[in-house]
Amino acid sequence: MPASPAPSYHSDFPPPPSTPSYHVTTPPGNTPDLSPTSPMSNDPISSSDEAVDALITHDFEMALEEAEREQREMLRTPMPDGPQPGVKPGVGWVVNQILPDWKLPNVPDGNGTSTAAFVLIDMTDDDGPSVLGTQGKNCPTSCRPLRATRARFPQRPYTRKQRFLFAEDEKHSPLVDAALEELEDPTLTAKVIRHRLFISKMRRTARHMSHLRRKFLAYQEEAWITYELLANANAAFRITHMINSDIGGGFGSGARLSHRVRLEGMDILEDPWREEPTRREAFCEWCRREDHDTGFCHFLRKCQFCGQCGHVEDKCNIPHRNCHHGLTCKVPVDHPNLEKTRCPTRTRRPARLGVRFT
Repeated sequence: MPASPAPSYHSDFPPPPSTPSYHVTTPPGNTPDLSPTSPMSNDPISSSDEAVDALITHDFEMALEEAEREQREMLRTPMPDGPQPGVKPGVGWVVNQILPDWKLPNVPDGNGTSTAAFVLIDMTDDDGPSVLGTQGKNCPTSCRPLRATRARFPQRPYTRKQRFLFAEDEKHSPLVDAALEELEDPTLTAKVIRHRLFISKMRRTARHMSHLRRKFLAYQEEAWITYELLANANAAFRITHMINSDIGGGFGSGARLSHRVRLEGMDILEDPWREEPTRREAFCEWCRREDHDTGFCHFLRKCQFCGQCGHVEDKCNIPHRNCHHGLTCKVPVDHPNLEKTRCPTRTRRPARLGVRFT
């Protein structure tokens, strides 16, 4: 049987070393397999591509081991810890040119005082802007509020024109910023920046609230449509008839309602004054009143009868606004203003050519 040709290897990579042969004494009938194998695998190499892949994998693993070894050596290198005066503490810290007279305790011994080397203005505090000062990295940090210097005499509230002076992204805003730089009063600059920051947050929150309110009104309209669909299916009558006719049996063996649950439910349904769902909130989160939940606040809802906001359906003065001739009236019979205006569904259409119906 002719010998198979030796596999050809890629020119950029040397062929894998062959496994040396040894003189092995084996029992008769047991012949050891001494075929060439890859140094990275126990499976025989069947093609040159597998050999190249094995070498590339081997080189990649060696590179990973070298990177891990360098990382371990770096961790073994001693790093300076403790206070480091004169070293920038981190991102956002700048050399102190705001409060040159701000004295901080010296570090690391703490004997005496010296001027804060680095400062950081903090605008996130609800009490007002503040400035953080330190001598360097890992040094003690002190906080000091930034308060604008008060006028000598009490001032009247600003007019609309004066409030417009502090508006952001206006044509006069660069003039205001340049004037603040010339005044060289960091406390006044911080107050103006804080004012603009809250105006920006107010606008973003208003846009978010408007988006949520549109979703709320869409959900309210869909819920009202489901009321109309249930009315078209005569669901209330069918459910009430089933409850009254099968109150003793508990609606078959599947429901298994207890006698107490059936009596409590019947007491609620037969109470003529019980018309509203159970309150789930102590007060409305929007208007802070205690007579309704947040989802039923008239400042949020839109009347489904007239399409206007500011009142609920039971308080609508023109409930027949969306009623049309030839269709069913959309106003329930218990509405307080049912007869206040004439419903188009109960009005006869006038004849043509001036002929009237009698």
